[in-house]
Amino acid sequence: KQLYCVPPSFAPSIANMIVNGYDKQTLKIALGIIGRESSYASGLRYNITAPLKTIGNLLGYNTSTGPAQMSQQTAKDLKLQQPIETVSGALKAVYEYLKRSYGIATSIGYSDTAKSVNVPPSNSINAKTDIAIASYNMGVGKIVKYCDKAGSKLKVKCDNKNTKQVKNYLPNYSTTRWDNVNITTHGYVAEVVKKYNKFNCF
Repeated sequence: KQLYCVPPSFAPSIANMIVNGYDKQTLKIALGIIGRESSYASGLRYNITAPLKTIGNLLGYNTSTGPAQMSQQTAKDLKLQQPIETVSGALKAVYEYLKRSYGIATSIGYSDTAKSVNVPPSNSINAKTDIAIASYNMGVGKIVKYCDKAGSKLKVKCDNKNTKQVKNYLPNYSTTRWDNVNITTHGYVAEVVKKYNKFNCF
């Protein structure tokens, strides 16, 4: 009853992780990502594709699976102990992914108090958290310093030519999926933040 804001199938795992000292804010963000990735392991699309992806992995393909839609290679890189196809395993997987992304973002100066400079404040938690969320969609390799590009409004990875860093910048990549659904980094983060804001019961 205390976790009324959490999808019922996730509540026992969340309760157990809270008791074991997991950070509540990171848990809320992990839930938001899982909601964005698989509608909390529910819905027609997930129920159709999940078994196919499991078969694909058995055949040697590195497909994204489970409630977190994480690839087996990413799970291996994170040295996860639980299978990512379970609710508990998926939560811990996203939690560990976020912790790694937080560390990278902190090391290059992303703020844990200031908002991202180029998104509406209502779509931002803080710059460090925003780019950590974004990394789940765009890849951890895109957590870098971004700089103004000479003669352009574009922001690019800082290098010897582009050196004027834009602090707390959230890049906005665009991806078209196989089913013709267009995803932008900013849209992805906004969806996760919206879900995160609903988890106000813990």
